[in-house]
Amino acid sequence: MNFLRYGCSSFLALGGLVVAFLALYDAFQPNRHWGLIAGMFIGGVAAFLGGTAVIEMANASRRRRGEAEAAAWLPRLAAEHGVITVQMIEDRTPLSATQTRRWLEREVAAGRLERLGPERYALVNAKPSSESSPSDRA
Repeated sequence: MNFLRYGCSSFLALGGLVVAFLALYDAFQPNRHWGLIAGMFIGGVAAFLGGTAVIEMANASRRRRGEAEAAAWLPRLAAEHGVITVQMIEDRTPLSATQTRRWLEREVAAGRLERLGPERYALVNAKPSSESSPSDRA
């Protein structure tokens, strides 16, 4: 599915550019048909913009899916390793290294993670285990 989505969209975007440039080339020929040239140019630009938009939508969908997967992995990684690294998240999700770092920094800003050092994070517990409530002690 990804091959079809990215392949067709890339073909549409690149084909649109080719058609737009052919329209510009035809504009400088001796026997001009301005209606045809304008149609080719507008169609080429529309195809390019449409292909680019589909690629961007696919990338946004992939990023959202990766962020959801990363959020699901956080508790398990914290329980198993204690420390969460960029590489751990990157290996388990479709996010790139840059996307992973940005997502982790947003999680730190939201207060769900604590930064321990370069590319090292820890999950912030809602209630520390050393401070249990009086009802838990009974």
